[in-house]
Amino acid sequence: MQIPFFSNIGRLSKKVVCRILALVLSASCIDISAQSVIAALSKTPSVQFPSGFFHPTLFVVATAIASLILIALSAKWQSLRRHPLSLYLSAGVAMVGLSAMWTTGMPELSMCLYISFSFGCAFMTFYWIELLASVTAFELMVIIAGNTLATILVTLITDYLSFYEYFGILSLALGFLCLKYADDTVTSAPPKHSENASTIDTSTVARTITGLCLVGLVAGTTQSIALIEDPSCSLYSVAPSAIALVIVVAIIVNAPDVRLSTALKIISSLTAGALLLLLMPGATPPSSYFLSQIAFSVLSSIASYALALVVKSRTYHTLKAVGTTYAMLSFSSLILLVLVGLGVDITSSHFVIALSFIFICGAIWLMGDRGIDTLINPFRPIGANESPASGAFKKKAELVAQRSKLTPREADVFYLAVVGRSCPFIAEKLVLSENTIRSYLQKVYSKCGVHSRQELISLVEETSE
Repeated sequence: MQIPFFSNIGRLSKKVVCRILALVLSASCIDISAQSVIAALSKTPSVQFPSGFFHPTLFVVATAIASLILIALSAKWQSLRRHPLSLYLSAGVAMVGLSAMWTTGMPELSMCLYISFSFGCAFMTFYWIELLASVTAFELMVIIAGNTLATILVTLITDYLSFYEYFGILSLALGFLCLKYADDTVTSAPPKHSENASTIDTSTVARTITGLCLVGLVAGTTQSIALIEDPSCSLYSVAPSAIALVIVVAIIVNAPDVRLSTALKIISSLTAGALLLLLMPGATPPSSYFLSQIAFSVLSSIASYALALVVKSRTYHTLKAVGTTYAMLSFSSLILLVLVGLGVDITSSHFVIALSFIFICGAIWLMGDRGIDTLINPFRPIGANESPASGAFKKKAELVAQRSKLTPREADVFYLAVVGRSCPFIAEKLVLSENTIRSYLQKVYSKCGVHSRQELISLVEETSE
């Protein structure tokens, strides 16, 4: 059987291929620059960190704070891409921060510059996410898979670096140029929040986001605990990244917008395994760190993919969505900082047991497929001129259904899906199980030659009568 993901790669135009490469390279170059700076500063340590804190931890703390700043900016800004100077400012701040590698003799100045660099990289990453929301769903799949693969290459490259300073500068400059190129070649406008989109179940979404934040907290803290117990653990390893790549590709290749709950169950299982290893007296910290690294790598890749889908839906405010997601991925560092400041022994079995309890509570909220589906595929009423009952939209949908040779039941699912109805709603409407609806959606995607709900809606909108 031929997998659409691979069979469609050869159909991409040169412009699209260049845009995909630019977006993969931009994220990878920012990562290489960050790892180069961290390696250079770690080689000549000039700052005494509290127990359990390292330069990478401080980078994550800066990202968490930058996420909160982004959420605050959402009160006045719709999108970073609507303010092009934000990209230049972010890159400029990061470039200035690179001076930290040459000021290690002045610890306070070096630390301030490093924090500046971390903030610049964080906002460049936020800009990158907005660009992901402006490409097609298929391009998005390729970019996420490519970026996960690039993580392995980045680790291999930085393992053999000796001139960290030059690689830090060159990779950051290349990352900026790639972002600029991708921004110029993306034809769609920045996603704009729809004020009319308010028919979502806010309580379900709130519970799901809280659950995601708790899982992000536990995965990040588990890594930190294992690293504290055995500082010899490699901060960046090829093996966990390779395993994460296999998991991510397996998830997003088939039915990307309905497999996220599966990904979260895998992440939760890996995190639970890492916590159990921390509690077992005979287990070694590296084994726990290995599992938690895989869990967090998968969580980061899937979060980026899901975030792009969320922003595409235009139901949620773009900057709030981006800020909340990155806060979810990084705020464990802030909690850890507070706990260390209060003198809590985070390596004690009591703390790990408490962490496990928090994780279980989060998982109870998280595991519901309905919550994930509501978050990714919220119901968004379409405009009055394209309502389901309007002649233009209805005729376009019927044409697509006829050309794709959909069966009557597939057509029923298709008509509800293209007007933004979620899987739970369709299941209730057609008196079928949600798994059956997902199965029908797969068949509809295959027959229509698309890979996601967003592409299906775009196909109807672009169909000529």
